[in-house]
Amino acid sequence: MKILILGAGAIGGYFGGRLVQAGADVSFLVRARRQAQLHERGLVVRSPHGDFNVPVRALRREDISAPADLLLLACKAYDLEAAIEAIAPAMGERTTLVPLLNGLAHIDRQRDLESGGATEGAHIVGDMLQRVQAAGVDPGALRTAWCHLQVAQRRRLAAAAA
Repeated sequence: MKILILGAGAIGGYFGGRLVQAGADVSFLVRARRQAQLHERGLVVRSPHGDFNVPVRALRREDISAPADLLLLACKAYDLEAAIEAIAPAMGERTTLVPLLNGLAHIDRQRDLESGGATEGAHIVGDMLQRVQAAGVDPGALRTAWCHLQVAQRRRLAAAAA
């Protein structure tokens, strides 16, 4: 299973890093500055559940060559539109999209995705509610205090259900 995670910050970095530790085939879709950090240092996480540093595959949009099986969307709410554009080349008929976003502002936009566009034919698993506290003490390193993830409901895109 090919997993693509948009974002390697507190949310995407933590869950993606744990998936890498478990042996999953994970790539991170990131901006140029974060890509340079990840290439230089790897993904650095400081957590009460165990610190780790793992080498990761960091991609830019133009590096995506095939659809992902699973796509975790872990961006800031204000960056959602750009994120949707960035993941377009990774979306396929069998792609499952899991939004890992703070707050509720993304829910209306997620509903819009169900009617087509870049994600048409994919599954959206959501809505997700989660909390991750992160502090930027060490630039490029993630420091998590606690995590909670709750799946509120599961939905499929209307196009996939038809």
